[in-house]
Amino acid sequence: MRTLILAIPFCLSCMLATAQSPNAARFRWELGSNIGLMPTFAKDRPDMLMLPVSAYVDYRLAPNFSLSATGGHSRSALVRNSSITGEPLYYENSYSYVGLRLAAHTSPYRFDRWDIYGGLSGMLVFSDISVGPLNKSASVLASNQRHNKFVLTGFLGARYALTPRWGIQAELGFGASLLNLGISYRFAKTRK
Repeated sequence: MRTLILAIPFCLSCMLATAQSPNAARFRWELGSNIGLMPTFAKDRPDMLMLPVSAYVDYRLAPNFSLSATGGHSRSALVRNSSITGEPLYYENSYSYVGLRLAAHTSPYRFDRWDIYGGLSGMLVFSDISVGPLNKSASVLASNQRHNKFVLTGFLGARYALTPRWGIQAELGFGASLLNLGISYRFAKTRK
């Protein structure tokens, strides 16, 4: 069921992309970086110790499809009571990921300056969680836990071209943050 829910945005994006104009894009490579507005683990309501950051290198396989290498990092903290002693504990999560993304895009000429995209990403996720007492006099010992796993997830986004090379973007998906805003640079050919 979860795989089906994750595949829906990709399928819808593919239908949008193939239904658009067949005009070819005038670039192959794109670089971008994002800052997260909402932490990945928002339901726990953590405090962000640093703004979530992510970056990507994108290659257009075809005018409407791209393959990207991506990575990101975030740090957050929260205070919860111990389920055993009831004393407050301080949790700090250092979260990083690297992965590949396959995306379907609308035609670059169909919506003038807009590029609406979505797809699937496969990521290796590294989470380093340290747990310790909030007060140094507490009887609870500090511990570190490392969680590494592979995650398959979907994303949706939109990019607005300020110039043929520079753009701004917003994206919704699992990563360093659930909601990202950023800039991108396309290695576009200049028109003669």
